Amino acid sequence: MITVAYNVYSFVGYVHQPNWVRGKVGGKVSVDGAREIGEALLSYGSDIVTTSESHDEAAVAALAEAMAFEHVYFESPGLWPGGLVTRYKVLEAGNCPLGHKRRADLFTRHWGRAVLEMDDGEPLIVHSVHTFAGWADVRCWEVKQMLEVMKGDLATGHSVIVQGDFNHTPYGPEYAWWLEAGVVDTVAQIHGETDDGKTLLRPQPRDRLDYVLAGGPIKNQLVEARPLYEDDFRLYKDQLDFVALSDHLPQLAKFEV
Repeated sequence: MITVAYNVYSFVGYVHQPNWVRGKVGGKVSVDGAREIGEALLSYGSDIVTTSESHDEAAVAALAEAMAFEHVYFESPGLWPGGLVTRYKVLEAGNCPLGHKRRADLFTRHWGRAVLEMDDGEPLIVHSVHTFAGWADVRCWEVKQMLEVMKGDLATGHSVIVQGDFNHTPYGPEYAWWLEAGVVDTVAQIHGETDDGKTLLRPQPRDRLDYVLAGGPIKNQLVEARPLYEDDFRLYKDQLDFVALSDHLPQLAKFEV
């Protein structure tokens, strides 16, 4: 089973500047960019893809159509909705599953939860996460509240995947809290405590902000984890007009299930 977390930059593409500072919007129509991403990820054998900064539901639906998958759309109180597309049957799905009204300044990007039915009939719980990019204290509150909900999922004994754009590096307190909750960082499991796994294109990979975490039985079935720094996902210094698919790299994890 292959799962991918990808901040898709509204599906419009990303072009770098000649002086190698932050790039600019690629100018694609979002549904067209979504189809391109779907075709690219399908070639890797992806079974699940979660997206951050997903523009609108039409774009997420276009991504799913390109992969012949079903989709779930996670609305955002701001401008950063999420999506989940998968070949598995979606048993249930919910947006910001706190169980109570969210505080106005929390979860302004997206947080969605879905339960999928795997090929063997077992449930897989997937959390699609995009935490706050600004003040660390807001992001820390978001992580703490998500972990309270995820405790219940981990206690079921089912496999759990938590993935997305976490907007923090492995060096902040949030990272330690995830691991203390009982999930593993798939990149660290495969590559050790290294700087591997960077996902933010500026224009070369800088900072690891995107993660696939695994809990329950599936965390012992991990065989591969890496960002896709290749093909149309990356930028090329000698091609100044090249339009990458996003300003992030997809983070991929593969499990033998």
